[in-house]
Amino acid sequence: MPFRTFAWEHGFLVPGDRTPDPELRQVDEDTFVLLRSFCYRSARGDPDEGVVYLVPGEDFERPPGSALDQRVVVPPETSGRTDLASVPSLFWWLIASYGNHTRASLLHDALYVDEGAPPVPRRTADRLFLTALREPGPQKGGAFRHWLMWAAVSAFGTMRWHLGLLFGLHLVAVWALTIWAVVWAWGDGIGGIGWDAWQIALAVLVGLAYLVVVGSSWRAGVDLRGGWLVPTAMTSLLIVVPLASEWTYPFELDLDPFTLLVAALALTLVGPLWGFWVDPTLRGWLWPTALIALPIAVVPAALNLVAIVLVWLVDLGASLAACMRKTPSGADRPFELPTLGAKGARV
Repeated sequence: MPFRTFAWEHGFLVPGDRTPDPELRQVDEDTFVLLRSFCYRSARGDPDEGVVYLVPGEDFERPPGSALDQRVVVPPETSGRTDLASVPSLFWWLIASYGNHTRASLLHDALYVDEGAPPVPRRTADRLFLTALREPGPQKGGAFRHWLMWAAVSAFGTMRWHLGLLFGLHLVAVWALTIWAVVWAWGDGIGGIGWDAWQIALAVLVGLAYLVVVGSSWRAGVDLRGGWLVPTAMTSLLIVVPLASEWTYPFELDLDPFTLLVAALALTLVGPLWGFWVDPTLRGWLWPTALIALPIAVVPAALNLVAIVLVWLVDLGASLAACMRKTPSGADRPFELPTLGAKGARV
């Protein structure tokens, strides 16, 4: 494991032989402090192979002298403050804010700097985050989640929010056009054959098998140069197959399913350019990752949001009932509006 404890000897960093278990102290609702520092040595094959990155904790002390000749990166912020993995509460069912990825999240937090000169470019911090997640160990399970976490920090970290929002709209446009076209063309059936229960069940099974095949192609190509082309082609099939069935001759563009699918395919073909801009070393992996993840993440998140609103309405009723009662001392009880969120409501 490249995560290690460490010590300073004569001003030089000496990695330990133990994998650190992060120890944290909570200081407020969203913020923690890392108590014990550790380090991460970039993995073999990484563009910065062999560089050591420190993750400072509350116990961190700068060494006497200089350790720059050892290729050691010391972040400018050494307080150890962190919010762990910055995952919106709507998506905690998919990726928790802490877990087997905690060490990688702490590394990423240490390398991200909002003010002043960063220790490394943001795209490098994002790449190291992914590399650390993919290291052998207990965090190895759920490989696609690791790529999804990298895609999220790339979209809203390296791109910042304005470009990240544009990237998200690009993804939404592809899916919206595709779904609109497919429902329009196949809503009553395919080839004149209506939808029966067995056909719906078959379509669901084909969809599940498709995800397994995409996962297999993903793992097969993830360590190969140009391997991103395979999952990109697999995701494009979701547009190409209905497009082929709706092909018009002679070729005409009008407001119909065929035109919608042509637009969706055009947007898909330019999608990989986002990945080349974010991190050329990872090439086009950003686009297929985000394209596959969007419906997987958003549909359950929407259901989760509905559940949160329903719980909030129940909490609201309880809060209204509570404010109508007196306190034990006979004073009026103030009304407290419940918090609309997954962290609970005060009643």
